[in-house]
Amino acid sequence: MSAPQHFINLKLDSGASANFHEISHHLQHRPTSIDNPSVSVIIPNGNVMTSKSTTNLPLPDLPPSATVSHGFKSLASGSLLSVGQICNHNCTAVFTNTAVHMYKNPDNEITTLNPPIFSGTRDAPTQPLYNIKLPVPVSPSHVINLLQLQSSNAVKLQYLFDRIAFYHETLFSPVISTWINATDAEYLHSFPELKSKQIRSYRPHSEATTLGHQHAQRSNIRSTRTNLPAINATSAAPQTMHIIPDDKPEPTTYSKVLQTAPPTSQLMQPAYQERPGHRTHHVYAECQTMTGNVGSDQTGRFIVPSISGNNYIFVLYDYDSNSIHAEPIPNRKQESIKNAFEKVLRLLQLIYL
Repeated sequence: MSAPQHFINLKLDSGASANFHEISHHLQHRPTSIDNPSVSVIIPNGNVMTSKSTTNLPLPDLPPSATVSHGFKSLASGSLLSVGQICNHNCTAVFTNTAVHMYKNPDNEITTLNPPIFSGTRDAPTQPLYNIKLPVPVSPSHVINLLQLQSSNAVKLQYLFDRIAFYHETLFSPVISTWINATDAEYLHSFPELKSKQIRSYRPHSEATTLGHQHAQRSNIRSTRTNLPAINATSAAPQTMHIIPDDKPEPTTYSKVLQTAPPTSQLMQPAYQERPGHRTHHVYAECQTMTGNVGSDQTGRFIVPSISGNNYIFVLYDYDSNSIHAEPIPNRKQESIKNAFEKVLRLLQLIYL
């Protein structure tokens, strides 16, 4: 009588970065160790799960590196078979509305009559999931042409030269070459009609740009002034002082005492002086207690929302690091402010702790 055959149920998942399975007694598991390290997985609710063992799935047509799977005590969605991990080993997956088939690349040839409906990209192992970029449709009534005069509170300048200068100041007066490169790279999605040719033709001459990119030269490096002689105790010439002895009675005339008193020589120690530009090796250190004090506020609502739908900026000042941080938020509700505050807090902990 033959032994009953067991099966392991897997869900083929294109969103899984590796093979994950629930620990089963039907597979030969290898406990995690230094030579067999565990992996950590972030689940949708934000918690982190750590694998307990590894095994190789029973797929004899694939190499061991394609069938290796990480075991967990339990998985809400069940055991997952990663499409990306298998396709990394020269395989192709074909999905239909009722089935899925996996082929080795030399064994199949796919011919299409029309271009694909959409396409995505994947770059393993740095980008293990498939990414698809879809354009978001925008209603024509909500499109704002910032370079043309419209019934909008954003821009009410008649001439293009003035509007270009206005946009330059709204971007905090960047260098013109940086602004042109960002426009050519399509980073400024909120300026859809702004072209680099228009910036070159009507480039603004902003004083803020010049003041923000000054390169000051350190003074007293190559001074044309005559070097002053060094002043110290060894080079100072001794000065003579006449001292009146205390054991003699005070005479009637002061000039007579000066003539009869023996002269006494003493070195006059002058006060310490520094020449202008004189370099020293003085170091000052101070221990300061971390206060944990921060201050935050939100800006007013911007006239035009960002491409991500943000209308405000959350600003936080950290007293201990003397740093200012800003995060865009869609509204000033408690949840949005809390999320922005926690994001800045995680950044401060990552940098300073």
